[in-house]
Amino acid sequence: MGTCDYCGAPAVSVSTAFAISGVMDEKTDRWCEQCRSDLAEFNAKPENSMSLGYRLFGVLVRPMGALANHGEAVHQSAIDRRKLLDDYRPRNLEAFLNGNPAAVFAQTNRISRGLPCKEQHLVTVGE
Repeated sequence: MGTCDYCGAPAVSVSTAFAISGVMDEKTDRWCEQCRSDLAEFNAKPENSMSLGYRLFGVLVRPMGALANHGEAVHQSAIDRRKLLDDYRPRNLEAFLNGNPAAVFAQTNRISRGLPCKEQHLVTVGE
């Protein structure tokens, strides 16, 4: 896995953003446990969640369904999570569901049905 890009300690996690021709080059980041934890803690603070440029323009709520003819789909795990958590109601998902009551949701074999990844994705940093 290599070493942490920030401190040189043994890496425990890797993230890769693949290249988009003419837009961005491929980028791989490696983190040790301490740097990964520090980054998660930093990003969890509201004042650090967006750069100044993004804060000036506000939050973009991406409409869903506009690219359905090009393969865009809502994954079943979003619906599972919505059913499990009363406070999980993203505006774009709600608008999509209200406008598409007969929508078919994307399925994959690697994610269990009816059990959203609450243990992995709903943990508050510092708990």
